[in-house]
Amino acid sequence: MLQINNFYFAPVLNIDLAPTILDISGVNLSAVNVDGQSFLSQMAPSLRNGTARPFFLVEYTGEGSPTSDPSCPKLGPGLSQCFPDCVCEDAYNNTYACVRTLSSDQDLQYCEFADSESFVEVYNLTSDPNQLENIFKKMDPTVLQTMNQRLIKLQSCVSTLTWKLRFPEHNLVNTLWKQ
Repeated sequence: MLQINNFYFAPVLNIDLAPTILDISGVNLSAVNVDGQSFLSQMAPSLRNGTARPFFLVEYTGEGSPTSDPSCPKLGPGLSQCFPDCVCEDAYNNTYACVRTLSSDQDLQYCEFADSESFVEVYNLTSDPNQLENIFKKMDPTVLQTMNQRLIKLQSCVSTLTWKLRFPEHNLVNTLWKQ
């Protein structure tokens, strides 16, 4: 049972809502093909054994127009939300995927950008909560490899429902969903 005025510092993601509702309903989650995990064990430890997830996915797809903004033609294509002074808020090359590692001994964020430079950022959010110092070049290569593999795994959705929600315009997914 949740206690009044108690705080739980385990991350909960929007993809955890469905598994939690199913878990509360008594559904065997090992028989259900969904992304996310139940957080019932964190809300009511006496009902379920479980631990908080040690890492999770953060993604963003940059916006940008395939044509130049008419008010800022000198900037070229790929930008969006440009103001009259040609300051733009977003761009195609602002697409990234990150794995956030959050445990008792680590609070790291590892990000790979989908740009022509294959740019990677790593931040220690304990010592650098504002993400001002990219420590990528200072990191142990084995840790970087582990984080890269976690990111690849996290980007692979398990559920057809997840793909349907993320890409409703995709005909193949809609066809598979109807079967």
